[in-house]
Amino acid sequence: RTSFEEALEIDPELAEAAAQLGALHALRFMPTMDPTFLREAELWTERALEIDPRCANAWAVRFFLELAGTLDIPVVEGGGDPVLMLQYALRSAALGPREHLPQESIALALGHGGYSLALALPALAETARLNPLYISPLLNTADALTILGRAEEALSYVERALMIEPDQRQALSAELRVKAILGHGDELPQRPAELEGFVTEGSLPPWEAAYATSVWERAAAHHRGDP
Repeated sequence: RTSFEEALEIDPELAEAAAQLGALHALRFMPTMDPTFLREAELWTERALEIDPRCANAWAVRFFLELAGTLDIPVVEGGGDPVLMLQYALRSAALGPREHLPQESIALALGHGGYSLALALPALAETARLNPLYISPLLNTADALTILGRAEEALSYVERALMIEPDQRQALSAELRVKAILGHGDELPQRPAELEGFVTEGSLPPWEAAYATSVWERAAAHHRGDP
C-alpha cells in the first residue's frame, strides 16, 4: 500500500497505482466485513478511472464492488446486477487481457452472475497461469468443482493453495469443507475451533466459518448414519 501511495505522490496521474490501492482495500474488506474498506476501494477506483478510463484493473475492482452486492452481506448496499458485473468484467479483460485480475473478473462474473460455473473454469485457469502465486483462482476453482460434484478434483486445488500459503484462512476453511464432503472430515477435528479463532481475530468472515463448520457437521452426521 505504501509503495502505491508513494508512487501517486511522485506521479498523481498514475492510474494503475490508484487502481491497485482500490484492489488492496477491496481484498481487505472480505475477511473483516468492514464497509470502510469498500468505500476506500470505490474512491480509489473512481480516481483511477478519472485519470485513465482504459485502466483494466480499475474496471476489475469496479466489478468486485458490484459482485459484493450478491454476497448477502448486511453492510453492502446495492450492487449485485449480473448484467453490470459481466459488462465490467468484459471491459476489464478487453483492456487487460494479460492481467490476472481482469481474467478472474470474467470467471467470477460467469459463476456468480448465474451464467455457468463450467465456463468460469478456463478463466480461473488463465488467472492462475498469469499469477501462479495468487491463490484466489485456486480456491474459486475448488468451490466451483465442489458445486459441480467434483470434490476429488477440488481438493487438489485447495492443496495447491495451501502449498503457496499454508496458513491462509480461506484455504483452511475450504480444506475443511472439501474433506468433509469426501468423508475425511475426521482428519481435521480441531479445524472448526480454529476457524472460530480466525473470526475472533478478524481474519475470516463469520459466515464463512459458520458455513464450513455446518458442512463438516452435516457430513459427519451423514457418515455416522444419523437420521
